[in-house]
Amino acid sequence: MLLNKPLPDPGRKKAASTTAATTAAKNTTDKGESSLAPASSSSSSTPTFANSDDMLRWLYADLTRISQVAAPDIVLHRVGDHGRPLRGAAAAQAHEDGLVAAAGGTLAMDVDRVSTNAHFGTVLGTLRAQARGQSQPIPDLAVPFCGVWRFDERGRLAEHWENVSVDPAKVARWFEEAGQQKKQKQ
Repeated sequence: MLLNKPLPDPGRKKAASTTAATTAAKNTTDKGESSLAPASSSSSSTPTFANSDDMLRWLYADLTRISQVAAPDIVLHRVGDHGRPLRGAAAAQAHEDGLVAAAGGTLAMDVDRVSTNAHFGTVLGTLRAQARGQSQPIPDLAVPFCGVWRFDERGRLAEHWENVSVDPAKVARWFEEAGQQKKQKQ
């Protein structure tokens, strides 16, 4: 089970995370930056979280963690997928790994707001990426996003819809071009 306690009452606003007993623990990286970490881990190395908000914040800090919190049969509706979603945790993992690789490791999901209940979650923020060292410069990417999630009965990620504030084809094209130029350099 991913959640180690019941989700908060959706009708009640919760206070900012302040204690490790009710939220994911805060860790400090060697650069002095703060990042969310799971409240605990089970023996199967599946992280557990105080609530779905913490799980989503943890995921958005590093999208390559998706398979650790996704249901095996997750459905991922990509930006610009034209009704052809990805199916399965391995496909979702490959998609997120591909985005990070295409952006040369610069992909950052700056989260502004997370809202969840027992069934759904939304994450609002700004997607940022740079195509560093490309032979033909590609402008940096900074696009507001809204990630919509559906949770299964165990609190795992069962379905995800990627949404951006601009033409989805432009965002998909940015990642394609950045990834192609990166492959040409290798």
